[in-house]
Amino acid sequence: MSDSYQFYRENEKEISRILHMHHFRASGVIDEIDSDFDISLLVTEVGGHPTLFDMGAVTGLFERRWNMRVQLVTPEAFEQQDEPREVLSLEGDR
Repeated sequence: MSDSYQFYRENEKEISRILHMHHFRASGVIDEIDSDFDISLLVTEVGGHPTLFDMGAVTGLFERRWNMRVQLVTPEAFEQQDEPREVLSLEGDR
């Protein structure tokens, strides 16, 4: 199990709350997509139309709360990756 996935599991309720406030839901943790980030989450839109401001708010909250850099990846952006990456799915847990 990756450290990112374990971190997500340990903080799932708070992460879900933060994402939901900004019209997102995590559907997976992406393993090693970018070393500049501590965690990369595959996110989908829910309950509205998230903006770049929503994405910025989520990243700011992660940095303040956990001192972690988060990368939010949409399914469209994920499909454009040159190299295949493992996604640790969160879908079966809902």
